[in-house]
Amino acid sequence: MMTSRAEYRLLLRQDNADLRLTEKGYQVGLISEERYQDLKTKERQIAEEMERVDHENIGGTEVVQKFLEAHESTLLKSGTTIGELVRRPELDYEMLAEIDKNRPQYSAGVREQVNINIKYQGYIRRQMKQVEQFKKMENKRIPKDINYDEVGSLRIEAVQKLKNSSRFPSDRHPVFPVCHRRIFPYCSYIWNPEIENKVKSCGKRMFGRRNVNIEF
Repeated sequence: MMTSRAEYRLLLRQDNADLRLTEKGYQVGLISEERYQDLKTKERQIAEEMERVDHENIGGTEVVQKFLEAHESTLLKSGTTIGELVRRPELDYEMLAEIDKNRPQYSAGVREQVNINIKYQGYIRRQMKQVEQFKKMENKRIPKDINYDEVGSLRIEAVQKLKNSSRFPSDRHPVFPVCHRRIFPYCSYIWNPEIENKVKSCGKRMFGRRNVNIEF
């Protein structure tokens, strides 16, 4: 499967496939108890290490400053955490082992997940929020009389496909992954009379444009 077709590429990664799928395999009897317990141990270790790294303070000692200088990273003017250093683009979790004296010994898989989850934490959290938002909307049916031509920023191909869909667009078709971001405001306008009145008071009919601010 091409990841370019995936709606949430930051979450559906090859490196976290075991974390996403092992429990599902265990539930249907494809995964042994031993492997499942290994997964739970890995999850616990990742969570514990991320918590430690985000609270492990490190000062601007001579050793630390020399390390940062050697890796062409900005020197510290005050104390910081290991987590903040991991987030620097020129550094990563593995490199910081040299100055992280309290680091426990973990497997390569745990170390990889700690590095990825800390370095891209903001992006991952934002995408998880998008997933939760989508879950709230995916079971809603699109009104049969919806006029897709009024929804701004939709491609002609998307409009044609959506006209043949009776449910909210999902990732089942390659044209749909980004469509719901365009249709959310428009459907909120239909489902919520208060939003409808707000939009009418602004005299706007086209959606998806920057100057239309709709909260839902």
